[in-house]
Amino acid sequence: MNFLEAKKNGYDSVYFTFDCIGDTLLLMTALEYLYKQNNKKILMGTLYKEIVENCPYIDLLDEFNESFFDFSMFQKIKSFGINPIFITATDFIQLNGQYYPRWGKYHMLLNMCNKLGISQNILLKTKIFLNEEEKASVKKNSVEQIAIVSSGYQKYKSIPFHVAQAIVNDLSSNYRIIQIGSSDDPLLDNVIDQRGIGVRKTATILSQSRLFIGGIGGLMHLSRAVDCRSVIAFSSAEPLAMENYICNINVFAPEPRCSICGDGKEFPYLVNCKNNYSCISGIQAKDIINAAKTQLQKSELALEAEVVCSHPEKVNGIEDFIKRFGKLKG
Repeated sequence: MNFLEAKKNGYDSVYFTFDCIGDTLLLMTALEYLYKQNNKKILMGTLYKEIVENCPYIDLLDEFNESFFDFSMFQKIKSFGINPIFITATDFIQLNGQYYPRWGKYHMLLNMCNKLGISQNILLKTKIFLNEEEKASVKKNSVEQIAIVSSGYQKYKSIPFHVAQAIVNDLSSNYRIIQIGSSDDPLLDNVIDQRGIGVRKTATILSQSRLFIGGIGGLMHLSRAVDCRSVIAFSSAEPLAMENYICNINVFAPEPRCSICGDGKEFPYLVNCKNNYSCISGIQAKDIINAAKTQLQKSELALEAEVVCSHPEKVNGIEDFIKRFGKLKG
Protein backbone atom coordinates (compact mmCIF):
# COMPACT_ATOMS: atom_id res chain seq x y z
CA MET A 1 0.00 0.00 0.00
CA ASN A 2 1.10 3.60 -0.49
CA PHE A 3 1.55 6.26 2.20
CA LEU A 4 -1.97 7.65 1.90
CA GLU A 5 -3.55 4.18 2.05
CA ALA A 6 -1.47 3.38 5.13
CA LYS A 7 -2.71 6.53 6.83
CA LYS A 8 -6.33 5.78 5.90
CA ASN A 9 -5.91 2.28 7.32
CA GLY A 10 -4.93 3.78 10.66
CA TYR A 11 -1.22 2.93 10.66
CA ASP A 12 0.87 5.24 12.83
CA SER A 13 4.18 3.33 12.61
CA VAL A 14 6.18 1.29 10.10
CA TYR A 15 8.93 -1.19 10.96
CA PHE A 16 12.07 -1.82 8.92
CA THR A 17 15.54 -3.34 9.22
CA PHE A 18 18.65 -3.89 7.12
CA ASP A 19 17.73 -4.88 3.58
CA CYS A 20 19.13 -8.40 3.53
CA ILE A 21 17.53 -11.83 3.60
CA GLY A 22 18.34 -12.84 7.16
CA ASP A 23 17.38 -9.59 8.90
CA THR A 24 14.15 -9.30 6.89
CA LEU A 25 13.17 -12.88 7.69
CA LEU A 26 13.97 -12.41 11.38
CA LEU A 27 12.04 -9.14 11.64
CA MET A 28 9.00 -10.64 9.93
CA THR A 29 9.11 -13.51 12.43
CA ALA A 30 9.55 -11.16 15.40
CA LEU A 31 6.64 -8.98 14.27
CA GLU A 32 4.25 -11.90 14.73
CA TYR A 33 4.84 -11.64 18.47
CA LEU A 34 4.03 -7.93 18.32
CA TYR A 35 0.90 -8.72 16.32
CA LYS A 36 -0.24 -11.24 18.92
CA GLN A 37 0.63 -8.89 21.76
CA ASN A 38 -1.33 -5.94 20.33
CA ASN A 39 -3.92 -7.83 18.23
CA LYS A 40 -3.29 -5.45 15.34
CA LYS A 41 -1.80 -5.91 11.87
CA ILE A 42 1.62 -4.36 11.35
CA LEU A 43 3.07 -2.14 8.63
CA MET A 44 6.54 -3.06 7.36
CA GLY A 45 8.91 -1.73 4.73
CA THR A 46 11.52 -3.88 2.98
CA LEU A 47 13.37 -4.28 -0.29
CA TYR A 48 12.73 -8.04 -0.04
CA LYS A 49 8.97 -7.97 -0.53
CA GLU A 50 8.88 -11.60 -1.69
CA ILE A 51 9.96 -12.74 1.77
CA VAL A 52 6.87 -11.15 3.31
CA GLU A 53 4.52 -12.49 0.61
CA ASN A 54 1.46 -14.29 2.07
CA CYS A 55 2.28 -13.14 5.62
CA PRO A 56 -1.17 -12.77 7.26
CA TYR A 57 -0.20 -10.21 9.92
CA ILE A 58 1.84 -7.72 7.85
CA ASP A 59 0.95 -5.06 5.30
CA LEU A 60 3.78 -3.74 3.13
CA LEU A 61 4.46 -0.05 2.63
CA ASP A 62 5.44 0.63 -0.97
CA GLU A 63 8.61 2.59 -1.77
CA PHE A 64 9.88 2.41 1.80
CA ASN A 65 12.92 0.41 2.93
CA GLU A 66 16.31 0.78 4.55
CA SER A 67 18.21 1.14 1.27
CA PHE A 68 16.39 4.36 0.34
CA PHE A 69 15.83 5.79 3.80
CA ASP A 70 17.14 9.34 4.06
CA PHE A 71 16.00 12.69 5.48
CA SER A 72 13.57 13.41 2.63
CA MET A 73 11.95 9.99 3.09
CA PHE A 74 11.82 10.60 6.85
CA GLN A 75 10.04 13.92 6.29
CA LYS A 76 7.62 12.39 3.80
CA ILE A 77 6.55 9.52 6.01
CA LYS A 78 6.22 11.75 9.07
CA SER A 79 3.97 14.07 7.06
CA PHE A 80 1.49 11.18 6.86
CA GLY A 81 1.60 10.74 10.63
CA ILE A 82 3.61 7.50 10.42
CA ASN A 83 6.61 6.92 12.68
CA PRO A 84 9.46 4.83 11.17
CA ILE A 85 10.93 2.31 13.63
CA PHE A 86 14.24 0.67 12.79
CA ILE A 87 14.84 -2.74 14.37
CA THR A 88 18.25 -4.42 14.34
CA ALA A 89 19.71 -7.36 16.24
CA THR A 90 22.90 -5.32 16.67
CA ASP A 91 23.68 -3.30 19.79
CA PHE A 92 25.85 -0.19 20.01
CA ILE A 93 28.43 1.30 22.32
CA GLN A 94 29.47 4.92 22.58
CA LEU A 95 33.17 5.86 22.63
CA ASN A 96 34.39 9.45 22.57
CA GLY A 97 30.99 10.68 21.46
CA GLN A 98 30.70 8.23 18.54
CA TYR A 99 28.59 5.07 18.31
CA TYR A 100 30.03 1.73 17.20
CA PRO A 101 28.10 -1.49 16.46
CA ARG A 102 28.57 -4.49 18.70
CA TRP A 103 26.97 -7.92 18.69
CA GLY A 104 23.69 -8.22 20.56
CA LYS A 105 23.48 -10.04 23.87
CA TYR A 106 21.16 -12.81 22.67
CA HIS A 107 20.03 -14.70 19.57
CA MET A 108 19.20 -12.34 16.71
CA LEU A 109 15.50 -13.16 16.86
CA LEU A 110 15.37 -12.54 20.60
CA ASN A 111 17.34 -9.30 20.24
CA MET A 112 14.75 -8.04 17.75
CA CYS A 113 11.84 -9.12 19.95
CA ASN A 114 13.42 -7.28 22.87
CA LYS A 115 13.67 -4.08 20.82
CA LEU A 116 10.03 -4.45 19.79
CA GLY A 117 9.10 -4.47 23.47
CA ILE A 118 7.84 -8.06 23.38
CA SER A 119 7.15 -9.54 26.79
CA GLN A 120 6.65 -13.29 26.32
CA ASN A 121 8.52 -16.51 25.58
CA ILE A 122 10.14 -16.65 22.14
CA LEU A 123 10.53 -19.77 19.99
CA LEU A 124 13.89 -19.55 18.20
CA LYS A 125 12.59 -20.47 14.76
CA THR A 126 12.09 -18.27 11.71
CA LYS A 127 9.04 -18.35 9.42
CA ILE A 128 8.16 -17.95 5.78
CA PHE A 129 4.68 -18.43 4.37
CA LEU A 130 4.70 -20.68 1.29
CA ASN A 131 1.60 -20.60 -0.88
CA GLU A 132 -0.38 -23.69 -1.87
CA GLU A 133 1.44 -24.09 -5.18
CA GLU A 134 4.82 -23.93 -3.43
CA LYS A 135 3.69 -26.46 -0.82
CA ALA A 136 2.41 -28.79 -3.54
CA SER A 137 5.75 -28.54 -5.30
CA VAL A 138 7.49 -29.63 -2.12
CA LYS A 139 5.33 -32.74 -1.78
CA LYS A 140 5.60 -33.64 -5.46
CA ASN A 141 9.34 -33.23 -5.90
CA SER A 142 10.79 -34.44 -2.60
CA VAL A 143 13.91 -36.48 -3.36
CA GLU A 144 17.20 -37.43 -1.77
CA GLN A 145 18.82 -34.05 -2.21
CA ILE A 146 21.13 -31.69 -0.35
CA ALA A 147 21.35 -27.93 -0.85
CA ILE A 148 24.73 -26.22 -0.63
CA VAL A 149 26.11 -22.71 -1.08
CA SER A 150 29.65 -22.07 -2.31
CA SER A 151 30.13 -18.55 -1.05
CA GLY A 152 28.52 -15.91 1.14
CA TYR A 153 27.59 -12.25 1.39
CA GLN A 154 30.72 -11.56 3.43
CA LYS A 155 34.02 -13.42 3.19
CA TYR A 156 34.06 -14.20 6.90
CA LYS A 157 30.82 -16.16 6.42
CA SER A 158 31.92 -18.11 3.35
CA ILE A 159 32.91 -21.76 3.11
CA PRO A 160 36.20 -21.84 1.16
CA PHE A 161 35.40 -22.93 -2.40
CA HIS A 162 37.77 -25.92 -2.39
CA VAL A 163 36.11 -27.14 0.82
CA ALA A 164 32.63 -26.85 -0.71
CA GLN A 165 33.81 -28.79 -3.77
CA ALA A 166 35.30 -31.56 -1.61
CA ILE A 167 31.95 -31.86 0.21
CA VAL A 168 30.09 -32.18 -3.10
CA ASN A 169 32.57 -34.77 -4.36
CA ASP A 170 31.96 -36.94 -1.29
CA LEU A 171 28.17 -36.63 -0.97
CA SER A 172 27.13 -36.58 -4.63
CA SER A 173 27.45 -40.34 -5.01
CA ASN A 174 24.36 -40.82 -2.83
CA TYR A 175 22.51 -37.50 -3.07
CA ARG A 176 21.52 -34.98 -5.68
CA ILE A 177 23.36 -31.76 -4.80
CA ILE A 178 21.60 -28.46 -5.52
CA GLN A 179 23.70 -25.31 -5.47
CA ILE A 180 21.76 -22.29 -4.22
CA GLY A 181 22.84 -18.76 -3.41
CA SER A 182 23.73 -15.69 -5.43
CA SER A 183 24.24 -15.81 -9.19
CA ASP A 184 27.67 -14.27 -8.48
CA ASP A 185 28.77 -17.26 -6.38
CA PRO A 186 31.36 -19.50 -8.08
CA LEU A 187 29.78 -22.57 -9.65
CA LEU A 188 30.68 -25.94 -8.17
CA ASP A 189 31.21 -29.04 -10.29
CA ASN A 190 28.71 -31.92 -10.23
CA VAL A 191 25.78 -29.88 -8.91
CA ILE A 192 22.41 -28.76 -10.23
CA ASP A 193 22.77 -25.02 -10.59
CA GLN A 194 19.96 -23.10 -8.89
CA ARG A 195 21.87 -19.93 -8.05
CA GLY A 196 20.13 -16.58 -8.31
CA ILE A 197 16.56 -17.93 -8.52
CA GLY A 198 15.10 -15.71 -5.80
CA VAL A 199 14.22 -16.20 -2.16
CA ARG A 200 10.92 -18.04 -2.51
CA LYS A 201 12.15 -20.59 -5.05
CA THR A 202 15.20 -21.11 -2.87
CA ALA A 203 12.92 -21.67 0.12
CA THR A 204 11.03 -24.30 -1.89
CA ILE A 205 14.28 -26.09 -2.75
CA LEU A 206 15.27 -26.08 0.91
CA SER A 207 11.84 -27.50 1.77
CA GLN A 208 12.55 -30.37 -0.62
CA SER A 209 16.05 -31.01 0.76
CA ARG A 210 17.15 -33.33 3.51
CA LEU A 211 19.99 -30.97 4.44
CA PHE A 212 21.45 -27.52 3.90
CA ILE A 213 25.21 -26.94 4.04
CA GLY A 214 26.45 -23.37 4.24
CA GLY A 215 27.72 -20.56 6.42
CA ILE A 216 25.96 -18.33 8.91
CA GLY A 217 23.62 -15.84 7.27
CA GLY A 218 20.38 -15.46 5.38
CA LEU A 219 20.18 -18.93 3.85
CA MET A 220 20.75 -20.51 7.25
CA HIS A 221 17.76 -18.56 8.61
CA LEU A 222 15.73 -19.43 5.50
CA SER A 223 16.56 -23.10 5.95
CA ARG A 224 15.29 -22.98 9.53
CA ALA A 225 12.09 -21.32 8.35
CA VAL A 226 11.23 -24.35 6.18
CA ASP A 227 12.41 -26.95 8.72
CA CYS A 228 15.46 -28.11 6.79
CA ARG A 229 18.26 -29.42 8.97
CA SER A 230 21.59 -27.69 8.45
CA VAL A 231 25.30 -28.10 8.85
CA ILE A 232 26.78 -24.65 9.36
CA ALA A 233 30.38 -23.66 8.75
CA PHE A 234 30.34 -21.38 11.76
CA SER A 235 32.65 -18.39 11.66
CA SER A 236 34.12 -17.38 15.01
CA ALA A 237 33.71 -13.77 13.86
CA GLU A 238 30.19 -13.88 15.30
CA PRO A 239 29.10 -15.14 18.73
CA LEU A 240 27.55 -18.60 18.72
CA ALA A 241 24.63 -17.45 20.88
CA MET A 242 23.53 -14.89 18.25
CA GLU A 243 23.14 -17.31 15.35
CA ASN A 244 22.69 -20.81 16.77
CA TYR A 245 19.68 -23.02 16.16
CA ILE A 246 19.88 -26.13 18.31
CA CYS A 247 18.70 -28.37 15.45
CA ASN A 248 21.80 -27.45 13.44
CA ILE A 249 25.29 -28.88 13.72
CA ASN A 250 27.91 -26.14 13.74
CA VAL A 251 31.40 -26.88 12.48
CA PHE A 252 34.31 -24.61 13.40
CA ALA A 253 37.76 -24.03 12.00
CA PRO A 254 40.46 -25.70 14.12
CA GLU A 255 42.59 -23.74 16.57
CA PRO A 256 44.39 -21.46 16.30
CA ARG A 257 41.63 -19.36 14.74
CA CYS A 258 40.92 -15.68 15.11
CA SER A 259 38.00 -14.63 17.31
CA ILE A 260 38.73 -10.91 17.65
CA CYS A 261 35.41 -9.96 16.05
CA GLY A 262 33.42 -12.68 17.78
CA ASP A 263 34.76 -11.49 21.12
CA GLY A 264 33.54 -7.98 20.36
CA LYS A 265 36.96 -6.32 20.05
CA GLU A 266 36.33 -5.51 16.38
CA PHE A 267 33.30 -5.64 14.09
CA PRO A 268 33.78 -7.61 10.84
CA TYR A 269 31.67 -5.27 8.71
CA LEU A 270 33.96 -2.36 9.57
CA VAL A 271 37.49 -3.80 9.43
CA ASN A 272 39.83 -5.24 6.84
CA CYS A 273 40.84 -8.66 8.12
CA LYS A 274 44.57 -9.01 8.81
CA ASN A 275 44.38 -12.67 9.82
CA ASN A 276 43.41 -14.28 6.48
CA TYR A 277 39.88 -14.92 7.76
CA SER A 278 41.16 -17.69 9.99
CA CYS A 279 37.80 -17.46 11.74
CA ILE A 280 36.57 -19.76 8.93
CA SER A 281 39.30 -20.27 6.30
CA GLY A 282 40.82 -23.30 8.02
CA ILE A 283 37.56 -25.24 8.26
CA GLN A 284 37.90 -28.86 7.17
CA ALA A 285 35.75 -30.63 4.57
CA LYS A 286 35.94 -33.91 6.50
CA ASP A 287 34.40 -32.28 9.59
CA ILE A 288 31.49 -30.91 7.58
CA ILE A 289 30.99 -34.23 5.79
CA ASN A 290 30.90 -36.13 9.09
CA ALA A 291 28.41 -33.62 10.50
CA ALA A 292 26.29 -33.95 7.35
CA LYS A 293 26.12 -37.73 7.72
CA THR A 294 25.04 -37.31 11.35
CA GLN A 295 22.29 -34.88 10.35
CA LEU A 296 21.09 -37.08 7.51
CA GLN A 297 20.41 -39.88 9.99
CA LYS A 298 17.97 -37.53 11.77
CA SER A 299 16.21 -36.19 8.69
CA GLU A 300 12.93 -37.96 9.47
CA LEU A 301 12.76 -36.51 12.99
CA ALA A 302 11.08 -33.26 13.97
CA LEU A 303 13.52 -30.40 14.34
CA GLU A 304 14.43 -29.41 17.87
CA ALA A 305 13.67 -25.81 18.88
CA GLU A 306 14.65 -23.66 21.84
CA VAL A 307 12.25 -21.44 23.78
CA VAL A 308 13.75 -18.39 25.49
CA CYS A 309 12.45 -15.58 27.68
CA SER A 310 12.37 -12.03 26.35
CA HIS A 311 14.01 -9.02 28.00
CA PRO A 312 12.13 -6.01 26.60
CA GLU A 313 14.28 -2.97 25.75
CA LYS A 314 11.93 -1.17 23.38
CA VAL A 315 13.19 1.27 20.76
CA ASN A 316 10.84 4.07 19.73
CA GLY A 317 12.04 5.21 16.32
CA ILE A 318 15.20 5.43 14.25
CA GLU A 319 17.68 5.85 17.10
CA ASP A 320 19.54 2.65 16.15
CA PHE A 321 19.62 3.72 12.49
CA ILE A 322 21.29 6.99 13.50
CA LYS A 323 23.77 5.12 15.71
CA ARG A 324 24.70 2.88 12.80
CA PHE A 325 24.79 5.37 9.93
CA GLY A 326 24.98 8.80 11.54
CA LYS A 327 22.87 11.84 10.67
CA LEU A 328 20.27 11.29 7.96
CA LYS A 329 21.45 12.40 4.54
CA GLY A 330 19.41 14.00 1.78
